[in-house]
Amino acid sequence: MAEVLAGVASVIAVVQLADKVAQYCKYYIDGVRDAPTDLRVILMEMNTLKPIFEHLSFLCESRSQVTTMISGLAQTEGPIEGCKKCVKELEGLLRSDLPQNPSQSKRRKVEATLAPLAWPFKEKRAKKLLEELSRYKTTINLALTTETTKNVETIKNELDEINGKLAQAQRQDVYRWLEHTDPSSLHHRACQLYEPGTGNWLLRAPTWSSWIDLKHRCLWVHRIPGAGKTVLMSHLIEHLKSHTRNATISKPESTIAYAYYYCYFAHRQDEADPFLRSILNQLCRRSDQITDKTYVMYKIGGKPSTSDLPDALGEVLQAFDIVYVAIDAVDESNPREQLLQLFGRLLTELRFAKIQLLVSSREYSDIERAMRAISTAISMANPYAEEDIRCHVRSLMQRNARFENWSQDMLEEVTSTISTQARGMFRWAACQIDALQRVKCERAVIQRRLQDLPKTLDETYDRIFTEVQEDERLFVYHVIHWIVFHEDLFREFSTQVRLPCSILIEAAVRSVVRENAHYGDRFYDTQVLQDLCGCLIQTHVDPVTPSSRYVVLAHHTVREYLFSLRFSSSPLGLSLVSGSPLRDAFTQMALGVIFDLGYTTRFHKSQKWSSLDVYLSILMLLRLRKDSASVVRHGTLGPRAVKLFDSSQTHFIALATIISTFSTYKFGVEAWAVEWLSPVPDTSVRQFWAILQFDASLSDRSFLLTREFLKR
Repeated sequence: MAEVLAGVASVIAVVQLADKVAQYCKYYIDGVRDAPTDLRVILMEMNTLKPIFEHLSFLCESRSQVTTMISGLAQTEGPIEGCKKCVKELEGLLRSDLPQNPSQSKRRKVEATLAPLAWPFKEKRAKKLLEELSRYKTTINLALTTETTKNVETIKNELDEINGKLAQAQRQDVYRWLEHTDPSSLHHRACQLYEPGTGNWLLRAPTWSSWIDLKHRCLWVHRIPGAGKTVLMSHLIEHLKSHTRNATISKPESTIAYAYYYCYFAHRQDEADPFLRSILNQLCRRSDQITDKTYVMYKIGGKPSTSDLPDALGEVLQAFDIVYVAIDAVDESNPREQLLQLFGRLLTELRFAKIQLLVSSREYSDIERAMRAISTAISMANPYAEEDIRCHVRSLMQRNARFENWSQDMLEEVTSTISTQARGMFRWAACQIDALQRVKCERAVIQRRLQDLPKTLDETYDRIFTEVQEDERLFVYHVIHWIVFHEDLFREFSTQVRLPCSILIEAAVRSVVRENAHYGDRFYDTQVLQDLCGCLIQTHVDPVTPSSRYVVLAHHTVREYLFSLRFSSSPLGLSLVSGSPLRDAFTQMALGVIFDLGYTTRFHKSQKWSSLDVYLSILMLLRLRKDSASVVRHGTLGPRAVKLFDSSQTHFIALATIISTFSTYKFGVEAWAVEWLSPVPDTSVRQFWAILQFDASLSDRSFLLTREFLKR
């Protein structure tokens, strides 16, 4: 630091001395006709030296980063000190006592001053000093140039970093726009169910090796419902992940990637476009670039067209040599005709030639017709798959504490019986293990159960309902209906809206109490919920709030069973369709909760799933937005739904708060955010305007609520 301060002082001193020397030279040159030419050279040197040191002075004052450079230049024998000595000596050579008599003419003063200079005796020394000064100046200029280059490079790097961050932020925006349906949560869930060692029979099959080696383009893995196709696909996807990583390491010049997608019954959608968007998103991320066509689609906004997505996919494929694409559960796309046609395009059009396609589905005739001509089929009905089921059953019992005290021979009998009768259905086998853990731990009881196993999944689900205790059956029915009601109302949103177990239990208890008050004295938790519903449901740790768990229907086949004629027409069944009595009862309950909201009710997004009041308010508004026809046609629900929009009621402000907080659900903000100018219209006018705005926000534009209001 001392060297830097000394350097700063020397820089200032050089500027001052150079200024003096320049003044002397000008004075002599202006006053003497035949002044020595060396004085002009000295003047020019000072005029070039002064800006250099003024620049150094500026850097010293404004940039702390140059302290290292100043410290180096200001060494005892350094160029700054050298310049200082040279300029100081030049100043001494030129200095003279100017005449003190002010009456003398300027010329007489100059001549009097030049007389004692004896310049010829000093000329040689002056030239020597100028040479030294030139060398020092060159060194300083070089240092300044280097520092300036560094500064420019630093600024460029900073700008590149800023632009990089900006570009990354823009890419993230495009990625989020592309991701209509995120398959990763389904993949992680399936991976958690995978039993180590199972599914490797397919990896050893010659057909798999041929597909990996590009000898054929498409593999179709098929089997009956519940055969464990999704878990197998998750294992194959993980294998593709390892394969592409290892291939890239062994052949750095090759660009090999993988992408995957899971169709899912709860999506309740045609999966063709979501599949394309997800694959395009994954490949853009892996290549770390946004192609022109993708960016144009993003800038246009809205939903990309079915014709634009394949074009964008063909463009991003140019960044790769091979892309392995896996898609699971094609049969769960609803409808699926467009998706099957898309497979044909991916496997026949030249622009998609880099894609190797892996497909899994049930054995449905339309899928078989579409896949037969373009794929190599692999059936999961084989001895290897049966051995996988045996391994799976054994693992389920080993992990379950309720089987700890069972004898080894009993465990082996269970394993052998279930794996033999499973006929390739992993789902069926898992349900039997779930049921066995609840029977009395007695050999004769267990063996009778094994002799009377249900033959199909539907029979299995029938038995689950019949074995629910009579006094708990109503609660179980309500639980199942709440789950289905939730999935139907929230299925359109691209991000999964999870139903916490705590909210489900509270909602089910409250709705059951409306039918039977005795349930109000019962206490339920997540474990009791799981025990009562058995393998009809699954609970999982919420990744956003790890301290809580959420609930879903356990499998696609459960929903199929619940909506089947077999279930709805049986004494056990209740209608699950829109407008069913139980759904209407839930809606009545939600309306009652909303009307109890007060002026002071305030909500925050973090409360969404911790407050049943907020959840039921959102649920009610979603039903009104998606199914206003059945609500309006209902004799009691219609008038109460109209009352929601009465701004004179205490619940209106609370609802407006919920709507503004949870704008994701598109409740028609205009209906709730009107600020009336004075004089404020009467209540009926304000209510009519709110209903009209809400109706206008609906896609069908039927204005049923408006008609209901006017009719009444």
